[in-house]
Parts: sequence; C-alpha cells; structure tokens
Amino acid sequence: MHMRGMSCLAVLLASISLLACATTPERMETAEDGLRPPRPRVRIPPTYPSRALRDGVEGYIQVGLTVSGRGRVVDVEVLAADPPGVFDRDVERLVGKWEYEETWIDGEFITRAPVIVTFQFDIAPCSPKRGLDGELLHVCTKRAR
Repeated sequence: MHMRGMSCLAVLLASISLLACATTPERMETAEDGLRPPRPRVRIPPTYPSRALRDGVEGYIQVGLTVSGRGRVVDVEVLAADPPGVFDRDVERLVGKWEYEETWIDGEFITRAPVIVTFQFDIAPCSPKRGLDGELLHVCTKRAR
C-alpha cells in the first residue's frame, strides 16, 4: 500500500508539472534584445503569384513575423510592399507554414518578434536566393543560366 501511494503521488506531481509547462506564458523578445534570429527549420520556397505574373507585375514585400518559442509563425504583419496589396495574401499564406527552431532561455520558451523577411519578385531570369531572416529572398520566373 505504501508503494502504491508513492506511485500515485509521483503521477500526480508529474501531471501538475506538465500542466504548469503547458500553461506557462511565453516571454516576448525583440530584435533589440541581442539574441540571434531564430533559425528556419521548415521553409517552403516561394513561387511567383500567378495573377501578378499574368499581369506582368514585379515588386517586393517585407513582412515581420512573430515566431513562438515552439517555432510556429503566430502572426504576420506586412511592413512594406510595392505595389501594395499584390503579393500580401500569397506571402502571408506561405510564411504561415514556415517553422523555426525552438527558442528558450532558462527553461522558458521565448516568443520572437519581429523576424524580418523581404521578398523581391522579378519577371526575369535570376538566381533565386534563400536567405536567413532579415535577408532578401529573390523570387523569379526562370532560373538564370
């Protein structure tokens, strides 16, 4: 009976510990905090939006992502775009599927914002680039030879 009571106590303590982890709010860190940007784990490559390609529209869009400590993109904000409104929906949908490495400090998950990503859309041959956060991602219709 004593052994059974100890195992029940261990299960109870483990359950409380897991519940505390699941409900602990994440700290928010910004780029000014001196932490390196979160590293991409899953990054679906961008494609040229079909409507923009059909209409011959080139331009760029810069977005700021909020990345949870568990690596999920939880918010996307358009910071700048030219022309406005052309690439927004496609880029927001795309980056919403990206995943980053988990970030934590002292056992606490850290939400990161803003993680800045800029997409340059060109209807011309180019060498697409996959940059890290804060870098330019070049999206084009054909690869340069």
